[in-house]
Amino acid sequence: MEQHEFRPDNSETQEQKPDAELHLGASALSVANFDIRHRGIVDSSFEKARQSGEKLPGQNRERRNYAYLSRLDKLVEKHGNEIEKRRE
Repeated sequence: MEQHEFRPDNSETQEQKPDAELHLGASALSVANFDIRHRGIVDSSFEKARQSGEKLPGQNRERRNYAYLSRLDKLVEKHGNEIEKRRE
């Protein structure tokens, strides 16, 4: 059996990490029925992603949750400090 060395500075790993986190998060939200309880915001995020031509991985519910998480991630990246200040 071949062993692979773990390198945290590997650029491929760093680029794939956010996508993997979003995919895992979307799966978790699907299991928790987040898309059903928060249909408005999830559907809005899904429609915006479709209009922009964004490819969404997963199955139906996971795609919707992925779109929501992706949109949320972009908002935090762009306006992170402002969003955090509102919560305080």
